[in-house]
Amino acid sequence: MIAYGKMTTSQWPYVTKCSTTDGTWTTDTTVAFPIQLSSTSTGANGHALVVAQSAAKAVMIYSQANATQTLKAKTWNGSAIGSEETATTTLTKASYYFRAVAIGDAILLIMLESVTPNIVYTKRTAATAVWAAETTIKATASATSGPVINVDGKQNLWIY
Repeated sequence: MIAYGKMTTSQWPYVTKCSTTDGTWTTDTTVAFPIQLSSTSTGANGHALVVAQSAAKAVMIYSQANATQTLKAKTWNGSAIGSEETATTTLTKASYYFRAVAIGDAILLIMLESVTPNIVYTKRTAATAVWAAETTIKATASATSGPVINVDGKQNLWIY
């Protein structure tokens, strides 16, 4: 799966999926890909990403506006797209100042907060399909700090 912004009169968050596994690209048409994730334009600088989970599952996270906004998400269970979830209640600094990784089926998300440039963290637990309240992990970061999150082979979480 890949996520992207499709520009028409505005930019819209989309996701598409390949039906082949041989290194070539053929768009999967069994579920009518590509799929528009939101009916709200992402504006000129919208951003979307796909975080792979186990057993062909994934979570798509996307911004919905050009400037400050909360982040939204939809799940892929291997055969269908789920309904929209609110991933954050805190406003993100800009549409591209967020990153996410998976540990198992848990999604770990960091972003740069809009009001004060704090780097905040939240986690989505797959079993409950709930996003936790945001936690500040670095107060008063640079207003241009694009946080990075990574997980290594030993399941250690790294945030830069």
